[in-house]
Amino acid sequence: MRKLLLLFFLNALAVFAYAGEATQEYFTISNMTVVPGSNDVYSFTVSLNNVCRRYTAVNMDMHFPAGLVPDTKSNGSPKVVVDKTDASMVTVEDDEATHSVSATFDVVGTGILRVVLMSTANEELKDTDGKLFTVYVKATPFIQPGEAHISVDEIALIIKEGGVAYEPENQPNFTFTVENESTVPVTVSSDNQWSTCVLPFDCAIPEGVEAYSSSATTSDSNGDYLVLTKAESIQAYTPYILYAPVGYTHQQVGEVNPAAYVEVAVAGVLRGAIVPQQITEGYVLQNQGDGVKFFNINGESFTIPEGRCWVVVPSASRPAFALDRSTTGISVKQNDMTKSNDIFDLQGRRVSSPEAGRIYVIDGRKVLKLK
Repeated sequence: MRKLLLLFFLNALAVFAYAGEATQEYFTISNMTVVPGSNDVYSFTVSLNNVCRRYTAVNMDMHFPAGLVPDTKSNGSPKVVVDKTDASMVTVEDDEATHSVSATFDVVGTGILRVVLMSTANEELKDTDGKLFTVYVKATPFIQPGEAHISVDEIALIIKEGGVAYEPENQPNFTFTVENESTVPVTVSSDNQWSTCVLPFDCAIPEGVEAYSSSATTSDSNGDYLVLTKAESIQAYTPYILYAPVGYTHQQVGEVNPAAYVEVAVAGVLRGAIVPQQITEGYVLQNQGDGVKFFNINGESFTIPEGRCWVVVPSASRPAFALDRSTTGISVKQNDMTKSNDIFDLQGRRVSSPEAGRIYVIDGRKVLKLK
């Protein structure tokens, strides 16, 4: 959850006809406010002012910054609702509005909220200033702190006769501020025991959780390995593989450094999504019924949600990186495992036939046996 400062700095929008005839109409947007009873849902209202002709419909695209998303209705659609107060541009009788509003998000383009306000009976809006609709939004934990903007374009004001549309020459740009503190849920299911994470701030590794980075792969006559390095702490914008033998769920809180912000965090073979990523190459962590593994997506389109990671191993074609853990702690005899071609388990015992999906130590490095 992220806190937003509750004020939009707004620009008025003058509206011009296609023929170039200037009108005195303009849009405004209200202050952003917290929705009563909610800690993380905000709303703002869009109004049309100084109207000089009767319109039947309004269309517009709102471009949200990464990390700002619409709140949703029970059916999953963006929560944008017609204003039904006395100040509304929509005639309201017996709690039924003449117009309805529909909205989509991430459909016509990434981060775009498209809003259409119209009447199925082609009825006209009121001929006075008033409110059009209210938009409900949330800031994700990964939104970049500091000044953020919502720009608006593709505006069409449509009149009844002939369906003529009027389009603005100048576009509005609304500015608000995102606070630095962020709260991010970190979860490792007790069934899977493995997960991934990337956080926008530094923090200690939670008790009961182990965090690993991976910077390289290696191989020998016994197979291929993903080299694992146990982390001492979690660094901001750094991807990790997590292990929790009994699972883990908690809210991590920290201060975000705006200067460190990236949309994709890169460390070794791991990639972390700060903004959701659509990928077609790499390995994603899944449980497809036979245990948790990093599965090769083999060119299929796959969405990595914010806060999660995937693996990129150039030229690798193996179907999966298996994950398995046979011990709840790491206790190795380092003096027996340095500068040697021998393979050891995590208890420091030499292993002649390593098994796929288990962690071993070679030359003092922890590695994951892949196949």
